[in-house]
Amino acid sequence: MLPVQPPFHWCVGADGTIALQCGEGDDLPPLSLGLPLPRKTPEDARKELEDEFLTYRLEGEAGDVAKCGHLVITTCVGPLLRLEPFAPSTTVESILPDEDGRIGYRVVPAQEAEAGSLLRRPHAAQASREYMRGSLGSLPFAPGGEELEATTSATDRAAAEAASGAWLRELEEALAAGVPPPRACAPGLPHGAFGAWALPETGRPPGSGASPAAATLQTAGQAALGNGSVDPTAPSGAADVAELLDVDAVQAAGANILPPSPARLSGRAPAGAATVSPGRTMTLSQKPTLGSKAAAAGAEWAVRGGVRDLDAEFERLRPNLAHNFPFELDRFQKEAVVHLERGHSVFVAAHTSAGKTMVAEYALALAARHCTRAIYTSPIKTISNQKFRDFTSQFEVGLLTGDASIKPEAAALIMTTEILRSMLYKGADVIRDVEWVIFDEVHYVNDAERGVVWEEVIIMLPAHVNLILLSATVPNVMEFAGWVGRTKRKVLYVTGTTKRPVPLEHSLYFAGQLYPICRGDTFLPEGAAQARLARKKKIAVPETRRDEKRARPTGRGDGGPGAGRGRGASHGRGGGGGGSAAGRAGGGRGGGANSNSGLRSERSAWTELINDLKKKTLLPMVCFCFSKKRVDLLADNLSGLDLTSAAEKAEVHLFCDRSLARLRGGDRELPQILRVRAMLKRGLGVHHAGLLPIVKEVVEMLFCRGLIKVLFSTETFAMGVNAPARTVIFQSLRKHDGTAFRTLLAGEYTQMAGRAGRRGLDKVGTVIVACWEDIPDEGELRRLLTGRATQLESRFRLTYSMILNLLRVEDLKVEDMLKRSFAEFHAQRAAPEAREALAAGKAALAALRARPWPASRRGTPRAEVERYWALTQRIEALDALLQDATLATRGAQQALVPGRVVLIRHRASGLSELGAVCGAPAAGGSRSAGLAGSSGGSAAAGRQYYVLSLPRPSPQRDEAGGEGPAGAWPANGAGAAAAPPTASGAGGDFEAPPGFVLRVDRSGTGAGPGPLPRRGEVGGVPFTLQEVAAGDIEAICRARLKADAAAALDAGDRQAAAAVVRGLQRVAEEAEASEAGDPPVLDPVADLKLHQLELVETIHERQALLQERAALPCHREPALGEMFAAVRSEALLSARLNALTHQLSDASLAQMPEFRQRVEVLRRLGYIAQDNTVQLKGRVACEMNSGDELVATELIFAGVLAELAPEEAVALLSALVFQEKSEIEAAPPTEALAEACQHAAALAWQAGQAQQDCGLDILPDEFVRSTLRFGLVEVVYEWAKGTPFKDICELTDVMEGSIVRAVVRLDETCREFRDAARVMGNVALFQQMEAAQAAIKRDVVPLNKDTMGYRDAS
Repeated sequence: MLPVQPPFHWCVGADGTIALQCGEGDDLPPLSLGLPLPRKTPEDARKELEDEFLTYRLEGEAGDVAKCGHLVITTCVGPLLRLEPFAPSTTVESILPDEDGRIGYRVVPAQEAEAGSLLRRPHAAQASREYMRGSLGSLPFAPGGEELEATTSATDRAAAEAASGAWLRELEEALAAGVPPPRACAPGLPHGAFGAWALPETGRPPGSGASPAAATLQTAGQAALGNGSVDPTAPSGAADVAELLDVDAVQAAGANILPPSPARLSGRAPAGAATVSPGRTMTLSQKPTLGSKAAAAGAEWAVRGGVRDLDAEFERLRPNLAHNFPFELDRFQKEAVVHLERGHSVFVAAHTSAGKTMVAEYALALAARHCTRAIYTSPIKTISNQKFRDFTSQFEVGLLTGDASIKPEAAALIMTTEILRSMLYKGADVIRDVEWVIFDEVHYVNDAERGVVWEEVIIMLPAHVNLILLSATVPNVMEFAGWVGRTKRKVLYVTGTTKRPVPLEHSLYFAGQLYPICRGDTFLPEGAAQARLARKKKIAVPETRRDEKRARPTGRGDGGPGAGRGRGASHGRGGGGGGSAAGRAGGGRGGGANSNSGLRSERSAWTELINDLKKKTLLPMVCFCFSKKRVDLLADNLSGLDLTSAAEKAEVHLFCDRSLARLRGGDRELPQILRVRAMLKRGLGVHHAGLLPIVKEVVEMLFCRGLIKVLFSTETFAMGVNAPARTVIFQSLRKHDGTAFRTLLAGEYTQMAGRAGRRGLDKVGTVIVACWEDIPDEGELRRLLTGRATQLESRFRLTYSMILNLLRVEDLKVEDMLKRSFAEFHAQRAAPEAREALAAGKAALAALRARPWPASRRGTPRAEVERYWALTQRIEALDALLQDATLATRGAQQALVPGRVVLIRHRASGLSELGAVCGAPAAGGSRSAGLAGSSGGSAAAGRQYYVLSLPRPSPQRDEAGGEGPAGAWPANGAGAAAAPPTASGAGGDFEAPPGFVLRVDRSGTGAGPGPLPRRGEVGGVPFTLQEVAAGDIEAICRARLKADAAAALDAGDRQAAAAVVRGLQRVAEEAEASEAGDPPVLDPVADLKLHQLELVETIHERQALLQERAALPCHREPALGEMFAAVRSEALLSARLNALTHQLSDASLAQMPEFRQRVEVLRRLGYIAQDNTVQLKGRVACEMNSGDELVATELIFAGVLAELAPEEAVALLSALVFQEKSEIEAAPPTEALAEACQHAAALAWQAGQAQQDCGLDILPDEFVRSTLRFGLVEVVYEWAKGTPFKDICELTDVMEGSIVRAVVRLDETCREFRDAARVMGNVALFQQMEAAQAAIKRDVVPLNKDTMGYRDAS
């Protein structure tokens, strides 16, 4: 170290920087210490870097050491106002255990850290209370995958600008001019300085006058070396950039101004792209990076299979598997295990009961081995509760749903997708430790209401989280997997099987008989035919009066004559013949079965069916109905059916006693519990959303134990619940989807039918469609049984909660969320090609504009030709509106006869040309050439005419040589006469196209038009005979040639063509001599007989434009073709570039208009400021997830809850969470509550009106009805007052389970309002919500505790 002697001074910066500086004019040490860099490269490379980045070369006084002094840098000098350290250029990444169990770490560049690592962005520590849920005070983790195009931090912008060198040029220019260093704003910062040289005099530290260049160079070096590190093994994109910016190469492309890349258009990665070969483990250098052009251009993000020699690879892993299974795994399961061991994300698509859950189990085991966490998400709470029971015996599992919060500290967490979304937006600390997120039933993304949640969660997951997606078989699995892989920048490996573990046999049940209609994948039409024949015999006309009397309708819903009575008769609900066959197959809807006789008939039909299945050992069975009331009615109707033994009854009794022991005595005597317990003892069960949660769990567990023989259920039982049966019965094939009744989709039918067949127990699963009246059509059955499943489609939609959560984070934008959605997948996948085309197009446009303006003796300016082009554009726009209507008129068709002078538009050059009609090919040969065809709309506009025209010279015509094959006109008439036309051709090799009728001359010799277009010259005047579409006729002129224009079609009649040309020359000369410039045109009213006012006005407008264009001096310019081509090419290319620019901008996103409208709503209501800063109301709205966030927030800020008691407040909040319809809506029990309900409805109406005023398609009254439902206000009030549940049930027709579910959601709503009160600092509201939560808690409501006593019960 150099000795320190006076007059050296220590200089200490604001950020802790220490520098040693000598005074002016003193002797200086001969050596300067440069920036100490770690030894990363050989010695020669180190010296080269020091010479390039650390050697000062300043001009002028700044380089005079005697005046400015010399620095001895003892530490890294950075910007004086930047207090935080530089981001590390490398990071340490953990290595998961290999096959030998060894673990370790490796050093990788920070920008290219493996996505599977546990690298996280800095995140503030949270209190333990917020560890699981997060809070608005915490920022969300940076979403992994595609680099955000949102706002970047100021430090990043500063580093990027510093690395560009622009600051150095500014500094050198200032020093060369002899002025002080510029005090401009630092790069990317609103104020302050990049180095000490840019600070005001008062802001510089003492002795810092000579240090600006050193500080600035040091910052640039850090930006270039520290933050800009790139993996040297990664493919370089410099050559690609140079290729895109090579203007000369674009100009040399000639006519192909915007050439698309075939490789990119096909969706394949170009050569050198980062792809993954099947069977190979992706290394760091192989992995696509954020800056890789190959990744951006559409590399394969979804790979099917991907494991070579699977059996050998799995055997190698078998000794050290994280979890062993007691059965041999299927091939797709082995593939998934291998990929999970390699740290890959997987997508498993397989039929119901194929074993997809095994993949989730192995991920939980891997997380336990790696001491990380795994999250299992499901669409419905029923699946979550069952998986919690299934996984508890093998892993440490916690449960987080709206119903319960059990062991949230466990390593494996089971939760609904909505809860995971909330955790991501609020930056829950638990996300730091998550290694795997498992999405079960991914095909639920098609749900119109909740499907958006799946897309939000997939987009928001941070980079260190791996994904496992489990889904039923869908046709576009690779498309969806490609979207997930591209969004997360992870290759997604797709595996699965289309083979069912237990094949299915489908049958129709009619009149006591089963008719097989499908075995495996083979449809049996003869089964459906036999069923229809049986029905035909049943409804045959009776032969005797006694038979006729017995066949009359009874009013019991039997549907009409011949329904019969006794055994085999099935009197479904809703008699009559309305609806489709599929609907009538299930009995439809109606009240026929409510009569006693109808119930008896239905009871006998179901009893017969169940007894028949019992004899054939086809129990247990699940019967799917699509109405909760219908489920209860069917089960209650079988009160006399008993299917269990005495031992089974005792087991059911003991199980129910243990499970229900935690309930109070009064709640154990609820009517629903008593009814279901009695039903369970007889082997019958029901399962739907109206059941109490604890009752539903009991039913599920008893069915899995085989103690329930017949279960009537809604379709929720088929959604992921692992409870297969021997037989599945469809009571109907029609359902109400919330809007209207419709037939089941093939995917829905497959999902429910897949519950038939127990793996390892049944060889065949039986599926029965109960046909109580009609037989479904064969086509409908074939579509259901063998049709394709429903494709996965994006249900992404904007919500106020999403917008506010993203606006409150600087580095996230709603536009990025929209771009990453599945709906924008195809557009964003094509973005790289569009960017390349845009760059090439800009270069080509610059080349076009650099060309010199064509020389002209008239001196025609460019502005005049641009005006000519603008008028031409307006004329073409009017042509599109007028062509069909005008040309379809009889007057126009009669005017277009041989010899009529017309103005036609040349498609290549865009200029108008003068021509004469010579004839027209007759449609179907019904008319001769020269006569117009039939009228009628677009058909008339598309009709063809033979036109001989005088072309304008233009570059396009000269380069292309005309349109189509050109035929040369004979030099003279000798020997040029065509041979008589034949059936195969005319005039040698020419074959008449279909529909052409060749004109016959007076001598009877046929003559054909020959190959078109045909060019010639008469007296130095060029002409072209071509076929022109009626839509290219700009105007029909008054002039009509006296020459025989039809004779010009004869290829050998040179004189006729010459006469037409001379006639056109005369017309052109007359027009040029006049001021109009073009020949006069026919009057639309007097000549064309048009009488529609709007049409005539438009035609007059068009004629005025034609006259204005013809009056321009450039209309007579000989070089107009070349000038017009230059202007037209630039205009068309500019339009194309504008379209590409719009396509790449946020404005092209489909939901951007709605986004702007919703942002305007938030501004108008005070949730965000004019600069989109989230205000207090917006922060409060971010806490609201249970109901409509706008209405809930308005309730708080309007003080509606302030004057209410806790039980009244929670009763009012029930209107936000209650979702069902109730025919009983009692008046609020207190006057204060009634006023609060009216005030809430008024606030909701105002919010709806604000949305309508901002352009959203929302009606205020409908918004009130959809967001506030007061059907449970009295029920919840009595509940909070402590009224017994049994008495509460008498106040409403809402089922007990629906009441409890509403109370559960109310508890969550109260928690959200309590968190909102904490954000506002409203102590009174906080205490009110705490009291309300305490008031609604009962043992029948599962809140933050084990709800079922599953350990004792099982």
